[in-house]
Amino acid sequence: MKRAVAEILVYTFVLLHICRVITTLSEHCIPVSSADTRRHLRSANRHLLAVPRFPLNTYGRQAFSVAGPMAWNSLPDFIRDPTSSTDCFRRLLKTYLFARY
Repeated sequence: MKRAVAEILVYTFVLLHICRVITTLSEHCIPVSSADTRRHLRSANRHLLAVPRFPLNTYGRQAFSVAGPMAWNSLPDFIRDPTSSTDCFRRLLKTYLFARY
């Protein structure tokens, strides 16, 4: 479970910060600040992702379009820092997940 969450978070980080080329996955990682209706919310400055609604409780949460943003939004603000490198993000994520589980 912990490893799967870590993999999803690393993929989400890479899609957000490094390669926006993979359009099929990166179109599921929509920042809250880019949504017109949410642009003026306080959460727009916290680098959160919009979580889409999902119809089924059993399979909907397992899709990357839902699991990625939900896991990303559950991270503390200092880990979601957009200026951090991939190595720094992985180190902070590993420390956070080991302390959490």
